[in-house]
Amino acid sequence: GGTGGTAFSGSAGSGGSATTTTTINNSAGTSHAKGDAFGGKGGAGINGADSGTGGNATANGTVTTTGTGTEVMISNINANAGTGGTVTDGSGSQAGAGGNAISGGTGSGNGNDRVHIDGFNAFGGTGGTVSTGTGSGGDGGTASTTASGTNSGSESIFVRISADGGVGGTGRGALEQSGDGGEALASASGTSTGTGNVNVIATQTGGDGGAGQGGADGGNGADSTMTDAVSGSTGGSLAITQTSVGGAGGITDGANIGLAGDATSSLTADNFGGGDLAGYSNADGGVGAAGNSTASGGAGGSATASINLSGNSSAAVSGAANADGASGGQNVSGSSGAGGNATASSTGTGSNASSTFDAIARGGTGGTAFSGSAGSGGSATGTTTVTNNTGNAVAKIDVFGGRGGTGLNGADSGAGGYAIANTEASSTGTGTSVGVYSVDVIAGNGGTITDGSGSQAGAGGFAISGATGTGNGNVNVLVDDIEVRGGTGGSVSSGTGSGGDGGSALSTASGTNSGSERVFVRTTADGGAGGSGRGALGQSGDGGEAQANAFGISTGTGTVYVTATADGGAGGNSVDGSAGGRGGDASSYPYGSGGETT
Repeated sequence: GGTGGTAFSGSAGSGGSATTTTTINNSAGTSHAKGDAFGGKGGAGINGADSGTGGNATANGTVTTTGTGTEVMISNINANAGTGGTVTDGSGSQAGAGGNAISGGTGSGNGNDRVHIDGFNAFGGTGGTVSTGTGSGGDGGTASTTASGTNSGSESIFVRISADGGVGGTGRGALEQSGDGGEALASASGTSTGTGNVNVIATQTGGDGGAGQGGADGGNGADSTMTDAVSGSTGGSLAITQTSVGGAGGITDGANIGLAGDATSSLTADNFGGGDLAGYSNADGGVGAAGNSTASGGAGGSATASINLSGNSSAAVSGAANADGASGGQNVSGSSGAGGNATASSTGTGSNASSTFDAIARGGTGGTAFSGSAGSGGSATGTTTVTNNTGNAVAKIDVFGGRGGTGLNGADSGAGGYAIANTEASSTGTGTSVGVYSVDVIAGNGGTITDGSGSQAGAGGFAISGATGTGNGNVNVLVDDIEVRGGTGGSVSSGTGSGGDGGSALSTASGTNSGSERVFVRTTADGGAGGSGRGALGQSGDGGEAQANAFGISTGTGTVYVTATADGGAGGNSVDGSAGGRGGDASSYPYGSGGETT
């Protein structure tokens, strides 16, 4: 698309739109489609005029073949929306928004044909910027992508797409506003009426907020929400992955920062073609904006990921939900931003040959502080629940609280984020097995202090875990490899100050069955160590408490093994005359009942 005309008063022209359409029908051979559309840039605004909006871009590709044993390829179908125009010598002017981008397409093999769709992208235009004078930046443009692949027979299908919202433009001057990031939407599917393996991947990323200059506010990062954005069906193996990413908050040199975007990914699916199913739901929060001399640092965006899959009796089903909270922004004055919270939930249900599910949640790191207080680490919460009526059931989990932010030049450091997890697996299939293992529930450490001046280091976060394995019949039950650990208290590495207390840890694990199969339960809980203080008036942190509970029960004649281990955290060391910390208490409670108990 063409560039919009420049304006010396009033409003500049918008950029021209661009559309590409590539269509191929082939009855015999391989087909390969490409296409790029570029929206025009908005016109410049000069001497107080508003600048123009960026042009929209639309790119489509469709390929169909009926020849058996051929290949359908669609690659580099890109919709690139235009940038909003620049404002020069603005006077309360408005920069143009970025253009919107849409891409889409379909690859169809009407026979035993390989289908490969990749490089299918949409990029929202960047909002216009105010380069001199005063005015508000333009919002980033939206982006939307959708694609699908189909075939029959045993050949594979691969579909991968992405959509990226445009970045907000820079605003300039007091009372002005920088542009918000653009929203993004992506969805994809793959269907084989035969037994071909199908892999479908969709990613959407919200645009970052624009940076504020000369006293303008920063723009907000765009939230990103995906709900059942990927799907498929095949008699072979089906893998589906969706990833949602929030936009970063916009910084500013002297006003209000922009908010970071939150990310949510929710995926519920089945493979109605009858084959194996593997699904992945991912969410990443947007990074918190750094503060300045008048504004505190921004909190990191939160992340929420969930997955719920089911399958038929002959299939293996597996899934994972992965959530990553973003880091908080640092400060110059005031406080720093907290790390983003993370929540992951993974659920498997049905009557399957086997079911294996995992949930991973990581809280974001707190922002660094140069004065005042650093940000606390983000919390992390995870849940994995697996129920299988016929086959093996395995539940795993990894939950990590975010680390507290670092305190510099006399600032206090941030507390570590807590970690909470619940993990359950059950099966009613005789002769099957239930496993709850690879369970890591680790709270965040308190932040470190550098060049402290009577500063206080952040405490370690607490950790709580519940793990349960249930065999509703003659089922082997294993509940093992469980590590629950409180966060280490922050230490003072230089200067003077007091160390943070270690976080507590509580683990409860249980396994039950009936019949003659074994029940094995083992868990460990470790309190976090106290951080080291420094200097004559400093106090080192106390160690965290720890409690481990383990229960194993067989109502039949199965042998039961039960182990519970708890270690209180060590007290912080004395450094340069500081008082040492007290060690944490510990208690454990193992209980077993069955044919033979150890």
